[in-house]
Amino acid sequence: MLSRVFERFQLVHVAKYKKASADLVTWQERARKLSQQLEKARTEAEANRTKIDQLTKSLKQMERRSEATTARLEKLQLKLDKKSDREQRREDFIQQLRQQIATTEQELAAVREGLMVIEVKLDILEGAASVLDQRTRNAIAARAETPANV
Repeated sequence: MLSRVFERFQLVHVAKYKKASADLVTWQERARKLSQQLEKARTEAEANRTKIDQLTKSLKQMERRSEATTARLEKLQLKLDKKSDREQRREDFIQQLRQQIATTEQELAAVREGLMVIEVKLDILEGAASVLDQRTRNAIAARAETPANV
């Protein structure tokens, strides 16, 4: 019955009041701690956002550098490929020239042998012509002497 009177006038027992006061202090302390933690978390979040922004900018710069380096690398690779192609063509050309030189040397050796054969034949013909000339001169000289003696 007393509790109904207290309820009607909105009064509470001392024990409940003390408990409610203690709970209030506890909850206020918790709220203060949570407010501090929240403020600390907000500060850390802001610092993290700043750091994320800086890292994002750095990442974008690195990506641009990477793209530029990749493009440069591709250009250098193309140049190297072109040089390699040129070098390969030069090597092929040099190989062809070496083959032509070898073939030409073989042909030259064959021609020299033929020339030597022709020179030998010419020497033989020259000797024969010389002998024939000598015989013809001797025959003409002999005829010239013979009619005069007759």
